[in-house]
Amino acid sequence: MFTADALATLREYGWPGNVRELRSVVGRLPALCDGVEVEPHHLALSDYRPRSTQLDELVRTGTLKEVHAMFDRWFLARVLKECGGNVSEAARRLKVNRKMLVNRLQELGLVPGE
Repeated sequence: MFTADALATLREYGWPGNVRELRSVVGRLPALCDGVEVEPHHLALSDYRPRSTQLDELVRTGTLKEVHAMFDRWFLARVLKECGGNVSEAARRLKVNRKMLVNRLQELGLVPGE
């Protein structure tokens, strides 16, 4: 099981190797993880690149739609984390309709755990 911090690290990582790199990181976990929970240090991300750096690159070369989606993904994941994964609470905090928030989360691949 991944801790909340480990999941946040996975979301914030730039993934220069895309899916192949993710598979490699997950494949190493049995050898690196000494307990039941996966912590950020178990991920051993050698080329950690925060989203802010990736966002800077995207702003230079990306489209408005791509930049907007990246920001929404980061922002909504952070709000959900701060609300303990409670989608209704996140919707109230953001002053949006819950259904609209759920739809946007699904569009971004951030399917809420309900």
